[in-house]
Amino acid sequence: MTGLEDARAGRGRFISLVGDAGIGKTRTLEEFVVRAAVPEERVIWGRCPEHHGLPAYWPWTQAIGRYVERCEAETLARALGRGAADLAPFIPLIGDRLGGLEPPSPCDPDQSRLRFFDSIATFLRRTAESQPVVLVLDDLHWADEGSILLLAYLAPELRRSRALLLGAYREREMKRLKRLPRLLGEIARVSERIPLHGFEPAEVGDFVRTATDIHPGESVITRLHAISQGNPFFLDELVRLLRTSGQLEHADGEFGAFLPDEVRQVDGLAADLIEAGCAPVWRVLAIAPAIARP
Repeated sequence: MTGLEDARAGRGRFISLVGDAGIGKTRTLEEFVVRAAVPEERVIWGRCPEHHGLPAYWPWTQAIGRYVERCEAETLARALGRGAADLAPFIPLIGDRLGGLEPPSPCDPDQSRLRFFDSIATFLRRTAESQPVVLVLDDLHWADEGSILLLAYLAPELRRSRALLLGAYREREMKRLKRLPRLLGEIARVSERIPLHGFEPAEVGDFVRTATDIHPGESVITRLHAISQGNPFFLDELVRLLRTSGQLEHADGEFGAFLPDEVRQVDGLAADLIEAGCAPVWRVLAIAPAIARP
């Protein structure tokens, strides 16, 4: 909770969680918000979906748009200030809520972008004047370049504010992008990076016992760890299927298994694991015969 305590003290931070798909980045962010007991209205979520053709700055406009929607007009006008006119073209709901906004004065694209960035920074500072605000940006590996550049601009601006920025991204997914050196470098420069790793063998055993109330032998636990590489998502799927077939309780660790087709398609995880050389996990996706159904 150190990041939130720093934000409460007026030392805003940007913290990024980094790890493979299924490792628990989003779940960790959700759990942080719950355990920190941050009021719902003080948490702003933005996500970067895996879609082409979305408007520029989508995670930012999505997050701020949700705040605009539930905020009282007087509070909103005070938080946005003169920046309301610069943000309204990207977040039309601002114009709907406040009305009577003069269009921003014409300027060249670079100046227009700077004014937009500064308006976002001002909005967050003012929103967090009296108590912390937490802005969460998930799946940043799918963000457009403008959104990453806005992060790079914003993080230093909020170091004297009560705003806490939390981000999450897959580093390997970033490495497939031609824009990687610039974007990943920008994130690394302005954020505190927290890598997330898979379960250790002992933690795999704890997970199985907690999730199923079954106490498998050490050989089964070792095999589960080897196949899943400790990835919580794959481990959960594997344990569920093995339990259904009865192999979890009786197997000696030499079981054969597969995961259903929908798991192959979840967030490109299979490709990530192949690229990383995790052949045992890939076999979980493809090996036959299937686990016997009851």
